[in-house]
Amino acid sequence: MVKLNETPIEYKYHDIPFLVYSEYLTNNPENYAEVAKVEKKYVIGGAREKDCVSVSMYSPDGEFIGRRYKKHLTQGEIETGTIPANGEISPFVIEKEKIEVLPIICYELLFPEDWLHLDIKPYFITHYIGFPMYDKIQDEAWFAMQKVLSLRFKCDVVVACGEGREGINNSGIIFIRVGNHYASFLSINNISNPSLGVPS
Repeated sequence: MVKLNETPIEYKYHDIPFLVYSEYLTNNPENYAEVAKVEKKYVIGGAREKDCVSVSMYSPDGEFIGRRYKKHLTQGEIETGTIPANGEISPFVIEKEKIEVLPIICYELLFPEDWLHLDIKPYFITHYIGFPMYDKIQDEAWFAMQKVLSLRFKCDVVVACGEGREGINNSGIIFIRVGNHYASFLSINNISNPSLGVPS
């Protein structure tokens, strides 16, 4: 059994369970297949591969569903020879459940020109981050952008943030509830205001 040194974010969509892991957790994305089989849940997680950063999804049977690669890299990734991906950001599609999940990898959040125009209707979005936020200013800025994502696609955003340095771990779930003329947000775990609790 592969052991991943991180507690995943657990999320349910219509009683379908998902486990979401952070950006750099493993060097081998196929580790998530074994976790999915053992846990009997859909698993989505990031990997720092030899020359790229990826995110992959596996079914509860350990079957491969999809993988995409990071488009916008940090300076540190560029300096270590990581290669950016080309093409559009696209969702993972779970044919059996008829569900689309849109994966956003870390820094891609800050390039809305890549996702604002997408003509898709994801059931929820996953956002993978390699390390905690440096400070409260960065945390609030990224939280604001995560809410933009949620509002743009009118769905929840599941955030998995890795460890490895001091800072604010903003892992959690942003729940959106859209009314006739407004949208309200609730968040759980460590995102900005954990006291808001889980929506009913």
